[in-house]
Amino acid sequence: IDDVVKWHFPHLMQSLMACWSFWRHFPDAHHVLRVEGRNRSKFVTKSRYNKGLFSLLQTTNITIRQGDDVLKEKPQDPQNSPITVRANVTLTNGYRLASEGDAQDLRHKVLTMLDMNHLTGKSCAGVSSSNEKGMSSTGSTANGDSDASHGANQHQAGIPRITIVSRRSSRRMRGAHNISARLQEELDLPYAPPVVFFEKLRFEQQVETFATTDILLTPHGAQMVSIPFMPPCSSVVEVFPRNYDWKEFFGTLAALSGVNHSYVYLGEDPAGETQSILGTKQERLSRDVMLCPPMDPIVKAVKIQVDQWQRCCGFTN
Repeated sequence: IDDVVKWHFPHLMQSLMACWSFWRHFPDAHHVLRVEGRNRSKFVTKSRYNKGLFSLLQTTNITIRQGDDVLKEKPQDPQNSPITVRANVTLTNGYRLASEGDAQDLRHKVLTMLDMNHLTGKSCAGVSSSNEKGMSSTGSTANGDSDASHGANQHQAGIPRITIVSRRSSRRMRGAHNISARLQEELDLPYAPPVVFFEKLRFEQQVETFATTDILLTPHGAQMVSIPFMPPCSSVVEVFPRNYDWKEFFGTLAALSGVNHSYVYLGEDPAGETQSILGTKQERLSRDVMLCPPMDPIVKAVKIQVDQWQRCCGFTN
């Protein structure tokens, strides 16, 4: 991993997902992740998610090496020279894996290593999570906010667990709690879908939140890298600001993970408006705006995914 990734987290995960896929198909090999020297500290300490991810890699058969030293080493056995693979991802083309089962394998291994085996099965079987009083198996509230209890802990057969993600800076979703109240009313839910902010959550807390969510409503953003940890039959509703239509980016990750993906675009012509400002200052400004999604289209989009979830789970025809 080097400067081509630019160390923006979603692009870092593009490379790591591709590497994971490659490692999985060579299980008996010595797996080495080479991190360009000056970026090692960014990889290890840039965020709580990074720290957890780094620790997780260390517990597996993966050695993290700095710089080009691993490429200069001479193999003891010339017959078994190391295979060097660079994950040359294109920043806008989404995620790529060698086979469809790689994302599911990642989900299973990560949940198992985090002692969340009870979350590896099919969520719509009506099995509750390990703790039914709003506390997660990681020892803290799953959503990081004291004013909401996660629907995962009130899970009942036929009732999806809906989570609303917002952000504390760019693309913050205004009116998120109003959307939660409206969804509770319209869907006759026994709980108000929690509004979650991921910026201060540890890696395992973010994983658990995704693993206990059936329908995710979220603005476009780095928090979506945890889509592979969502359960079978789950769905994502992604909200885009005007002039910023990148549905293929996390859409590819959802498809590889077996997660249904839909989106709400807060404009009129997604492709045309996005293309017209590509490469300009306005493109960055469009990405950094606050989101004010209209209530009715958001509720309609979530309802469509709830119907899809109920059909997938076998609750309706």
